[in-house]
Amino acid sequence: LTDLQFWNGFDTGITVIEKNLIFNMEFEVMTRESGNMKGSYLFTIDNYHPHRNEADYYFAHYIATDLIQFIENNFRVIPVPQHRAIEGLSLGASWSLNIGLNLPDRFCSVGVLSTEFHEGQYQAVEENLNALHMMKTRFFFSAGTGEGHLIPSNQEFCSYLQNLGVEAHLSVQDGPHDWPLWQSVIYQSLPFHYRSFNP
Repeated sequence: LTDLQFWNGFDTGITVIEKNLIFNMEFEVMTRESGNMKGSYLFTIDNYHPHRNEADYYFAHYIATDLIQFIENNFRVIPVPQHRAIEGLSLGASWSLNIGLNLPDRFCSVGVLSTEFHEGQYQAVEENLNALHMMKTRFFFSAGTGEGHLIPSNQEFCSYLQNLGVEAHLSVQDGPHDWPLWQSVIYQSLPFHYRSFNP
């Protein structure tokens, strides 16, 4: 896969264009910005650039199709999208938003904890607005007081959805971009999803 991101990719802005496994999680990587680098890295598919490459497509459909089928075949769940939510934090929050916007028939409730937004997500809203209205999709956004720039960007995206008639809520809590913040926010997001299932 190309165009991979480091775990902290949106902080450093480093994009990997080539990687070679040396041993276990030790990699030598060629980066677009900093040349060759060696070290232990965790990679994820690029989620911050507006292009939709093949890797993005297959990962999204794995989450929204294959994983759902596995869960419905192995656990006692209500197998309809009106009783299904997706939520992520940090990098995972951008994935949950992308999947919720681009595959609007799969989830009725979307949780987005501590992420920033790109033009492709605004475009996805425009392309799928009718489907979002039909599904009555609800969105829960959150940001921490220690996350600075994330608060206005979340306010902007939340207001954008509201102005288009899509239900969206924003919660701002005390804390930096770290686990204690997300552990506190989940006590708000889970009831939000429950209300999405039982309007």
